[in-house]
Amino acid sequence: MEDYDKLSAESKYLLAQFMKEFYSKIDEGQSRLQAKTIAITLDDVKELMPQAKRDDLKDYIYE
Repeated sequence: MEDYDKLSAESKYLLAQFMKEFYSKIDEGQSRLQAKTIAITLDDVKELMPQAKRDDLKDYIYE
């Protein structure tokens, strides 16, 4: 939890979007293994956080 607390608000939001998408895929019948593949490209991440600039998205992902 300590590491989570160190994340920026934007990274926390992106993580929440990943988790939301993950559980949505599970609810649709995908296995947990399949559901883990959420965002493969930066364009996929942009769909989850459209308000963010592309360069900022990279920082949020790496964080």
